[in-house]
Amino acid sequence: MPEPRPPAPNDIRLRKILDDTLAPPRWPDGFVMRGFEAADALALHTLLT
Repeated sequence: MPEPRPPAPNDIRLRKILDDTLAPPRWPDGFVMRGFEAADALALHTLLT
């Protein structure tokens, strides 16, 4: 893995080294992971603004 560049002013960096011990996610009951669909656009925009 290459060395990261020095931080710039006001940088906030969150890093986690990933290795072979990465556990699969544990989702809450009823949660289903899926990709973004165009019908999600309005709800996502509302959430983020």
